[in-house]
Amino acid sequence: PDDELGDYYGAASLFLCMSQHEGFCIPVIEAMRFRLPVVALANTAVTDTMGYAGALVNRSDPNEIAELIGLILEDNEYRSAIIETQLKRVDDFASEKMTENFRQVITRAVNGATA
Repeated sequence: PDDELGDYYGAASLFLCMSQHEGFCIPVIEAMRFRLPVVALANTAVTDTMGYAGALVNRSDPNEIAELIGLILEDNEYRSAIIETQLKRVDDFASEKMTENFRQVITRAVNGATA
């Protein structure tokens, strides 16, 4: 249930998304909002969702991923930098910005310009 979602994220130290078949992936944004560093497989739309934030891995090599997770969990400065960048990314999805972006796309479409 949604009311328990914060508890689940609050109990975690990191969010790992290794999905090979993912759309927008709202849980990535949720994890960012809850100040969890996100490590995700650079695959499908997750790369667009993550944008410039979090840590993307190109291969699902368990040893490399474990090493990266260890680094993030042990290096507080690195972890803080990831979280700070992620919070900026979450702000990109604020309803006001999304509404304005949508309005601009519609305006360009109506005026005959490419979106």
